Amino acid sequence: LLAVVSPHSERGEWARCELREAAARSGLDRLGASSRALWEADAAFAAGEMRVVRRSLAEALEHWGPGSVQYQRTILAVAMLQVEEGLLDAALAHITSDNVCAGDQGVTAMEAMVHSVAGRRGEVNALCERLLAMPRPPDAAGALFSMIEVGLALLHASVPIERVRGDYSAWLDEHPAGEFVRRHLAGPILLAEGDPAAAATALTEVLASPDPVLYRPTLGSLRTLLAQALLATGDRAGALAAVREALADLATWP
Repeated sequence: LLAVVSPHSERGEWARCELREAAARSGLDRLGASSRALWEADAAFAAGEMRVVRRSLAEALEHWGPGSVQYQRTILAVAMLQVEEGLLDAALAHITSDNVCAGDQGVTAMEAMVHSVAGRRGEVNALCERLLAMPRPPDAAGALFSMIEVGLALLHASVPIERVRGDYSAWLDEHPAGEFVRRHLAGPILLAEGDPAAAATALTEVLASPDPVLYRPTLGSLRTLLAQALLATGDRAGALAAVREALADLATWP
């Protein structure tokens, strides 16, 4: 259940409470602090609670060592946090270390995000090719975040629009959440194509009443793009309102 529901939802909180109570009753450490720290980090990341993410990841690293799947999850989460802090070289070092499976779809997606932030278009293009040859991610809560963020990373790195609108969109076709992801990427794609008015309309449609499964960092990014689109159309008041909403979304994500 924890892998399927949104980690920052009420159902996700209920599931983590059940895990804590089961661990307390049984005394099984594996269901206790070790696993709980990772789930708490996931939930805090989705909710945009950076301080809680740091604390939970530090706790997780105390329990899991190199070679375990949980350690890879923790290292990737640390790398994502470093990307948010602008520590791109440190993040890339974690992603490409021997402790991480290089052929993993999630690892490839994260590596593309890092290179996108760094403005390395060639690397992003190569990673896009590799990603499109891989199976779709499982229908899990984290896949929504990853697939939207990869699309935004491709656009940020100025990967040709036809690759995003065509190849990447087609790659999403067979995924259960493909339509959801495409709907949230429609505005950013239109903005990259030079149509800010249409982009503002598309972004407003998904942000007027945001789906609660969206991760806060992603929500902040989409609102920032809406502000850019509105400003490009001359709507300064609308752009300022969108920026204020983005800042509110990211209040605990400095």
